[in-house]
Amino acid sequence: MAEGFRALSAAYPELAAEFTRRVHGELPGNWRESAGAFATAQAAKGETVATRKASQMAIEAYAKTLPELLGGSADLTGSVLTNCPAARRSPARARATTSIRCA
Repeated sequence: MAEGFRALSAAYPELAAEFTRRVHGELPGNWRESAGAFATAQAAKGETVATRKASQMAIEAYAKTLPELLGGSADLTGSVLTNCPAARRSPARARATTSIRCA
């Protein structure tokens, strides 16, 4: 581990742990609970929704637990609902990317 990261880890242990989790491709500790709660809530509603709408609902729910979640569909974002209403927008000059993340 580099000295700089050790110093940052000492100063900001929670951020360092989150960074390390993401770099190692690990899911957050509350992932099963969060994902299970979403699935259970959706099943309890008993709604029938279009696949693309169900996908958008899942993206919105999972992005709260996985802030590193990225996805996209080029110029079809609006019609296939891969956008997330809470997403941050990229700078106007970077038109290839519209939404950065939800939550």
